[in-house]
Amino acid sequence: MARQADGRDEKTRFLAGAWWLHPLLLSAFPIIFLFASNIGEQVSLAPIGPPLAIALLVAAGAVVAVAIVARTTGASAARMALLISLLIVLFFSYGHVWSLVAPMLELHRFLLSAWLLGGWAIVVAGPRQVATATAFLNVIGAILLVVNLLPVIRFGLASGQPVGQDLPSAVPTAGAAVAEDRDVWYLVFDRYAGEDGLTATYGFDNRPFLDELARRGFQLVEHATANYLKTALSIDSTLSMDYLDADALTEAAASPDDWSPLYRDLQGSTAVERFLHARGYEYLHLGVRRGATYTNSAADQVFLYGDSSEFSAVLADTTLLVALEHLGTNEPTGLRGLYGHQSLYQFDVLDQLARTDAPQPRFVFAHFLLPHPPYVFNADGSWVTEAQESSRSGEASYLEQVRFVNNRILRLLDAIESRPESERPIILIQADEGPFPDRYAADEEGFRWTEATDEELLRKFSILSAYRVPGPPGDALELTDRTTPVNSFRAIFNAAFGAGFDLLDDRNLVFVDQRHIYDMVDVTDRVQALP
Repeated sequence: MARQADGRDEKTRFLAGAWWLHPLLLSAFPIIFLFASNIGEQVSLAPIGPPLAIALLVAAGAVVAVAIVARTTGASAARMALLISLLIVLFFSYGHVWSLVAPMLELHRFLLSAWLLGGWAIVVAGPRQVATATAFLNVIGAILLVVNLLPVIRFGLASGQPVGQDLPSAVPTAGAAVAEDRDVWYLVFDRYAGEDGLTATYGFDNRPFLDELARRGFQLVEHATANYLKTALSIDSTLSMDYLDADALTEAAASPDDWSPLYRDLQGSTAVERFLHARGYEYLHLGVRRGATYTNSAADQVFLYGDSSEFSAVLADTTLLVALEHLGTNEPTGLRGLYGHQSLYQFDVLDQLARTDAPQPRFVFAHFLLPHPPYVFNADGSWVTEAQESSRSGEASYLEQVRFVNNRILRLLDAIESRPESERPIILIQADEGPFPDRYAADEEGFRWTEATDEELLRKFSILSAYRVPGPPGDALELTDRTTPVNSFRAIFNAAFGAGFDLLDDRNLVFVDQRHIYDMVDVTDRVQALP
């Protein structure tokens, strides 16, 4: 018994004496936890590396500084380390706490002042209390880190391969581009509702914009609907020119809610890319800094705004950095700032591409996180202020961003139309999905799509869809008033290149719920019967 007691005492003394340990543990934990919580939307460990390295280097530097100060002044290293850990906890938890108390406090200074009480408690604590707190933080920090690190390690060891789908058999095998081959632009505007959805669920008349598209030679799919509910499913199907193989995706997934097989598909070779590469096209990829379209290994050039990943931006929104938002400027920070600047960057790149010649035809894929939230733009392109955001409903904010997108699309088309008619590209402007219904937004994981109302299905499936295939025409562009995205490139390639694809039946599929994303249910009869 005495030996056991001695052993416990030694462990306790070690935990209390290892004052340097908990700052390192508490620096790593929030980053590992955030990654583990969103592991189903990751493709690799790459996003976690930079923030984790920075956090550990800063914490290690603080520990070294504490050791130096303690050695030269005789001050308590354990007490100073507790103050360091308090600052670490403050930094990484501030965004979470602020989101809960902001409606009550309104000003950051009140919340920041509350943290001073913790510092005062550490300063006045006795040696035994300091030792107890040190041991406690070391134990808790180690447990939290290990529990969240295990799924990250399993994820890193897993070997994921794209599911992919073969080119439809009608694709020509021959290859070189000819002089008449035009650029092909596929512009995806995330959650841009179609006319039916905007009219029925928002009471918004988008006809002036649609008429402008028609005036510029676009063919509109008047009652267009998405094939799938979510971005990765939808774009993967469109670029595959086929419906997804749910069984293969299920087999490749680590869990029923694992998005990574889809993300790997979208970041590699696709049927549309292979068709155009075979004809000598250059592939330019303008993705967003998030899982689905972040990059593409088959692209000849990838355009990305800045160096921050979506993971780093989300992490920043949980930290003390949110207190700096709007400090001297109306521009948002964190995820809001990343997405807003990214969209402006994408439009600028497309404007430049529209005005420049290229030695070979180009396939341009651009996925915009617009009018998808966060709602950072007013219709005139100015940044949304805090006062504007708080005074508007979600619907009003969405429509402001729709108007902004409309203006920027027309500006881009003006740049394209400044070129000779023979040099104007084939353009597909299309949404991947409609906006979230309110009940789904309130409970994404638990909402059962098999129980969705007609209005909810209309809101989610109604999408913008507009095609322009300039002459000289090949075959006629085969569109109906309900053509879905799975047939988009089949119809375009038939008209532009005489590819000879058969058109597929237009279908609409939902997953049962977001915990089972590959458990598909056909709701075509309901969706196609909507206005």
